[in-house]
Amino acid sequence: KKQQRVSLARGPFAERLRMLLYGRESAGLVPLLIHRAYQGDFKPYVLAALPRARAIQQSVSLGMYFSVTCSEGVPFITEEDIRGETRGTFLGEYRVRTHAAACREWPRAAVPNGFTAAVESDAPVLLLSGEADPASPHWFAAEAVRHLPNGLQATIPHEGHGYFSGCISGITAQFISKGSARGLNTSCLLGTKRPPFVTASPPD
Repeated sequence: KKQQRVSLARGPFAERLRMLLYGRESAGLVPLLIHRAYQGDFKPYVLAALPRARAIQQSVSLGMYFSVTCSEGVPFITEEDIRGETRGTFLGEYRVRTHAAACREWPRAAVPNGFTAAVESDAPVLLLSGEADPASPHWFAAEAVRHLPNGLQATIPHEGHGYFSGCISGITAQFISKGSARGLNTSCLLGTKRPPFVTASPPD
């Protein structure tokens, strides 16, 4: 085997760690990967973080993703937002700056200034949120449901962005069957536990 030295910038390294936070199981790897990287051993990171990031990217239509976010999200982000929201975070401005740079090259639609106004409706709505979601924080839905008098926000404890379980399927089935968010039994969410941190490197 031929060895080759590669350089890894801080931004991409931290971004891959962020993607591990999408799920409870993979989030448990983060402390170990940071600790081993601090010791100069990036092998656990290569074996765990990079495949996870690749799997997420392959599951998303990036063209559609950029068409939507470059039209409906990035144009509304101000410099004040960037400084205020990224100050003191482990990722810093890297993610938002990289995304904004990509949007300068990507075709996009012009949406009206009122596009971001809260939607008000008396329709029954069920909003599912991961308590620790790094992509769509639970307070997004908490703000939205304030304008939805027949809406219910169900927050999954300790969960990230990807939450598929029998509990969630059952709550969703209740909602569809009843045609209402009122009186849904969400008690199964209380059984959602945070997995223990991984303390040993994943196998080769």
